[in-house]
Amino acid sequence: MTLQKQTLLSTHALVLAAVMYVSSANNLASGNVGYESRSRNDLETGVGLRQVVEIERATDDSTQKPNVVDKLARPPIRMNAGAVKFVKQFIKKNEEDLQKTEKRSTGLFNIIEPILAQYDIPKQLKYLAVIESNLKLNARSHAGAVGLWQLMSQTARELGLTVSGKVDERKNSYRSTKAAAKYLRALYKEYGDWLLVIAAYNSGPGVVNAAIKKSGSRNFWKLQSFLPGETRAHVKRYIAVHYFFEEVGSETTLTKAENTHYTKELLEYNCVIEELSKAKDTTVTVATNLITNQEVANK
Repeated sequence: MTLQKQTLLSTHALVLAAVMYVSSANNLASGNVGYESRSRNDLETGVGLRQVVEIERATDDSTQKPNVVDKLARPPIRMNAGAVKFVKQFIKKNEEDLQKTEKRSTGLFNIIEPILAQYDIPKQLKYLAVIESNLKLNARSHAGAVGLWQLMSQTARELGLTVSGKVDERKNSYRSTKAAAKYLRALYKEYGDWLLVIAAYNSGPGVVNAAIKKSGSRNFWKLQSFLPGETRAHVKRYIAVHYFFEEVGSETTLTKAENTHYTKELLEYNCVIEELSKAKDTTVTVATNLITNQEVANK
């Protein structure tokens, strides 16, 4: 095989990867994979499916030859299939309350986000405060947790907050957020997985560690049955609120394994985009022909 033909086949393979990546959105939408992409308004349609339809329609028109680079969607962060039903029901049931919370969230989020960034915590963890206290500084649970981040008195003191008869810094938005950020950072150092961090924040590390030991896994979706029902729901509520506010997921809605998979997928996507951007002709019609040529060459 000549060097020229080898180079051509390499280009064909890259285009094949690009087109196969786009078409894989159909599988995501139909539930043929373990976890799917969802959004607040359309939890039944995988992100990227609309782009696929646009490409297919445009390809049917001989006067239009859409460019794969322009149409190829960035890989979506996909919601685990185990959370989909819960998220749909939670948002449907609580949408009105969530809308009210969203309207008054700006001020507190402007305080929370810079503090989380200071401690190298994803800004999306601000949504944990929504499910902890509904962003109410004076919130108090039946168990005695207080404030925006629902800290118990002993935990708050260990994190440097003053909790006494006269002063309760758990009700201070700035200081309680710094304390919560310290705690979240410590939990992430222990687990390296944001879903486990959220579970441990709710139930305590001891409960999560026991679930890990009993299940033999550090994957939330595999060990969740060994967690208290409230903790399982707490993690899923976080995912639901995240999707309500942003309509997409983030690294904080994925397990460590899912994050690793997504990072690899994103790197592959970036490589494909880079190579396709160098090609002279990257229309879907040409890409399809290249796929056919590649299949013949591989026989």
